[in-house]
Amino acid sequence: MSRLFHHPSVLSASPAVARRRFASSSPLNSVSTAAGFDAADPRKGRRRSCICVALTFLCLAPFASPDTALAEDRDRLAPGLYVAATVGCDGLGGGGTVDFDGKNFSPHYQACLTQPLPQNARYRQTCVEGQGQNYPTTAQIQADPNKALRDVTIAVLSENSFNMNGVRYDYCGAR
Repeated sequence: MSRLFHHPSVLSASPAVARRRFASSSPLNSVSTAAGFDAADPRKGRRRSCICVALTFLCLAPFASPDTALAEDRDRLAPGLYVAATVGCDGLGGGGTVDFDGKNFSPHYQACLTQPLPQNARYRQTCVEGQGQNYPTTAQIQADPNKALRDVTIAVLSENSFNMNGVRYDYCGAR
């Protein structure tokens, strides 16, 4: 109620007159005047429009289809077995090996689902132990109570190499 008497159209009026004027005033004029915008000054309206457009872009930019950009990055990479560059292909099958099936990056003796996060080059991996005949399906990975979640940074360097958390991996053969 106290704000009612500070409205520009009711200053210096008695409370009864102020209520009547405020109730009969146009909702557009009261809102624009109360918000500091004057309908008679078109520059203020344009400024408000520009601010609204800018805020809309700023709010929506992080959601501008990050899955597509990251999926395209993964699409460039050849499916197969990758080994840490410091180990080389002689270490294939050892602890520095990552199996890339075209969508998921699975380190040695693990089965992982790799899903893009909104941040550039960031992924969330859901992993369980898996090898040979015991290699789990997607449903089994998701349902496993012992699954491990980790966020990783993966940058595809070329169709045959990528960096995962700062470690370079090179292609060493088909799966």
